[in-house]
Amino acid sequence: GAVFGLLTGCMHAFVLLTSATITVTSHRM
Repeated sequence: GAVFGLLTGCMHAFVLLTSATITVTSHRM
């Protein structure tokens, strides 16, 4: 349903944001 799609979209966005943060942090180290 629409709710499941929205939840999946949020999960993907959260994962991408976390990955980007880890990448930036590791590059700064």
